[in-house]
Amino acid sequence: MCGIVNERPMTEAELFDAIGAGYEQAFGHRPVVERAVRGLLRVLPGGARVLDIGSGTGRPVARDLVAAGVASRESTYRP
Repeated sequence: MCGIVNERPMTEAELFDAIGAGYEQAFGHRPVVERAVRGLLRVLPGGARVLDIGSGTGRPVARDLVAAGVASRESTYRP
């Protein structure tokens, strides 16, 4: 995709949506992230809530947290 939709530049959200799947495939299952999530799950109390801010698509981490019974909420900062 060239970054143009209907003859106008893409918004940040449109660009993220366009590259999100490829980004997740390339970076979504990094061993260091998986180790960090396992370490986090060892110390979180049952029913803990986690706010995931600015970490790629957030889906792989959120999926693992939810599967472990931790509530995950994603947020993206947009100035």
